[in-house]
Amino acid sequence: MPRVRLSRIPLLLLALGCKGTPTPTEPPVCTVGWADRDGDGYGSPLLQTSSCQEPIVENDLDCDDTALAIHPDAVEVCDGVDNDCNGLVDLDDPSIGGADQWEDVDGDGFGAGEPVRLCEAITGWVTNGDDCDDILLEVNPDAVEVCDGVDNDCNELADDEDPGLDTTTADTWFVDDDGDTFGTNVEILACVQPEGTATNPVDCDDMEPTTHPGAVEICNNLDSDCDGGPDGTTVSPDVCAEFEMAYTGAYTATIVQGGETRTCSGTATIQIDRALDPALQGSFTCSLDAPAGGFTLGQAGTITGWVTRDGDAWGTVEAFAGTVRDWEGSVAAGSQTGSGDGLQIDGGTAWNLDFSWTVSPSAP
Repeated sequence: MPRVRLSRIPLLLLALGCKGTPTPTEPPVCTVGWADRDGDGYGSPLLQTSSCQEPIVENDLDCDDTALAIHPDAVEVCDGVDNDCNGLVDLDDPSIGGADQWEDVDGDGFGAGEPVRLCEAITGWVTNGDDCDDILLEVNPDAVEVCDGVDNDCNELADDEDPGLDTTTADTWFVDDDGDTFGTNVEILACVQPEGTATNPVDCDDMEPTTHPGAVEICNNLDSDCDGGPDGTTVSPDVCAEFEMAYTGAYTATIVQGGETRTCSGTATIQIDRALDPALQGSFTCSLDAPAGGFTLGQAGTITGWVTRDGDAWGTVEAFAGTVRDWEGSVAAGSQTGSGDGLQIDGGTAWNLDFSWTVSPSAP
């Protein structure tokens, strides 16, 4: 019996039919926008395209879609390009920074004067105008304030006014509380001598203006001339003790008024004692030999004054209708005489006064 051969083609079709038919896919959704080829978020106004073709954005504000650094949010710089896409390039764009330069004449890194807008740095010009004196190299905001009468650091304060003063450039002054031009050892550093200071620290008593080197040594138990010895020194001993005595006895005063001379004679008690202030004190009574102006014949008054180590004396006489006159005179150790000349100081008629006493001394 002959064999029957089966065709393979129907079997293949049968096999393929068993796998099923393919499912169709959804087509892509494409939108239209502006190409952003540099990826800066801004599209080119020259190319509107589909998102299926390339990246797009919804704006067309980029003026150069080939440069990532050029777009509306960029900062304008001096490079010959409109960086921020506002149609203005370099110095024409008011938003550009760092374009102002000031001339620096003294070369200290700080300029002055009117600024010039420049894209490139120029030798001799800087990017600040903070110099307050562009002629002096040592004057600029980074300088140190020194004593020279100039505002060195450009803060509008000069010398002692500036708290940043370099005091090593200042002079040393000394506190002088009593105003006698002699100071203590309390130092003050300043460019200009402050009020209440002296140029030296040699005062031995800064509370007493009559006590200082070179002062007259007054008989007052103090070292008036600051030489180390009250009323004297070891070289020049205390001679004031020789003047300490009480005078009681005759008193004579001669008064000259308008060419007329009057004599006032009487008694006086005058004492010199360093424990007194002032050291010479006394009182007197006398009678004028004739009326003198508005003065009464009977007079009573006081004498006060200082005595120096050398016997010079000065003070005031108060009498003769209440007028007060300055006098200058002298006393001598072991002597019974004191005398003086004076002028009225109460603003009235000018009077000359001579007075003296002649008595026997006794202990004070």
